[in-house]
Amino acid sequence: MFAVLKRFVIIVSCTLPATQGRVGFGPNEQDWGYVTVREKAHMFWWLHYTTATEDYVQRPLVIWLQGGPGGSSTGIGNFQEIGPWDEAQNIRNYSWINYLNVLFVDNPVGTGYSFVEDVNDSSLFAGDNEAISDDFLVFLKGFFTQKPEFEAVPLYIYGQSYGGKMTVDIALKLHQEFMAARINCNFKGIGLGDAWVSPISSLTSWPPYLLNLIVTDVAETEIDKNEFQLASAYFQATQVVINGMTSVNYYNVLKPVEAKNVKQNQNSWLRNTTMAGQIIRDILHIEINDVNLQDDLTREDVDGNLSELMNGPVRKSLELKDIPIQWGEQSEAVFQAVKMDFMKPVTESVERLLNETALEITVYNGQLDLIASTPGTISWINKLQWSGADGYKQSARLPIIVKGVPTDNPHTMDHILRGTVDVT
Repeated sequence: MFAVLKRFVIIVSCTLPATQGRVGFGPNEQDWGYVTVREKAHMFWWLHYTTATEDYVQRPLVIWLQGGPGGSSTGIGNFQEIGPWDEAQNIRNYSWINYLNVLFVDNPVGTGYSFVEDVNDSSLFAGDNEAISDDFLVFLKGFFTQKPEFEAVPLYIYGQSYGGKMTVDIALKLHQEFMAARINCNFKGIGLGDAWVSPISSLTSWPPYLLNLIVTDVAETEIDKNEFQLASAYFQATQVVINGMTSVNYYNVLKPVEAKNVKQNQNSWLRNTTMAGQIIRDILHIEINDVNLQDDLTREDVDGNLSELMNGPVRKSLELKDIPIQWGEQSEAVFQAVKMDFMKPVTESVERLLNETALEITVYNGQLDLIASTPGTISWINKLQWSGADGYKQSARLPIIVKGVPTDNPHTMDHILRGTVDVT
């Protein structure tokens, strides 16, 4: 699904200096660094300059925010999705840097290479979307201080999954800061990819999409009682059980999860001390046909290739040997910090963006995504109250299929990018 809720035109006519990046990890010019967003809280960014022939400031800047929360943009978004290299260090033909500058940000603090100095101090982690947005505005001001040439460059923020939820409130706060003359930038729009905007819309779309699981019904009940922490735990448990018992990939239901990754995920949760971990252990101890699910699912751990890449060659190339953490070390703490906020929607913020700003809002969804399924996304979009709602609902629905291959096809994402960001 691909929906553009507002239209716009960007015209850029200027001549500015050519790229002056550094040699990092990958084939293109780059830069990277940290912004301290609060005392003892440090956010990491990794900028990939465009490889287009024009000077880089003649092309837009897209900020990419990964989901999770706790998923790393510099790792997952970069090497598994839109960056210049894949995990095997092969050139990605349809990387976004072919057209524009891409800024990967490990957000919130504690994600990827971002870190807090005391992991045992929960107050150092952002506890909700408002705190995440506050931190990100501090980061963005710091980034523009380090890279002032990007203040005039058209800016877009794209968020995937939970990153989409973060993007919505970040965009609203950025617009407010700009209108109050507290930040100078050329903010143009946002992209919400398989976004966790309305958790209840997504969650209640699961039963007709797969099988009706009892834990899904329980999670909905807890949301109705405002038990958001418990609902978040049941959500996590649902994912693990679906993944472990069926090998269904809840980001692409037609692509099974590799067995080693299933076992690694299960073993991690069996040792987890959170509420979700306890629910999962309770479920896995149930005997089905004289088979104990925990015994069936428990295997030795397997380290992920991406973690090895980020904590090895990438860390060395970016000269990050002195940072006090491993890449991804604090990601679970990031999730736990927002567990009370995880199941809360941001649809009201989307409505405010539509009604109070001139920003373009692009929503795109893969039909094979389970977590933020297309039916769930259509549901919350159709409930939005805004002036263009009738026009959107009456517009034509056109599928995006590139070379007859709509799944796992970076060319399709390349097509979406060029249809929503002016890269001419």
